[in-house]
Amino acid sequence: MKQNETSVLVTPVSDRIVGSRPSHVHTCLTGGETHTWNCNSPYCEERETQCPAHGGFEPIVQGREPWRGR
Repeated sequence: MKQNETSVLVTPVSDRIVGSRPSHVHTCLTGGETHTWNCNSPYCEERETQCPAHGGFEPIVQGREPWRGR
């Protein structure tokens, strides 16, 4: 993270961050390569899991839960 002129923290952009909920880091262990990806779904239980780019599930977005018909 870095600071801009107004002392506001700027975080890296992630394609799995939706809204302003706190985020967490997942570790993808696919193909012998380890990398991390950020997410802010409140429904994540596993932190070591395949990322969506490597065939893993998309995180469930709060307010768009499939069991609510949205």
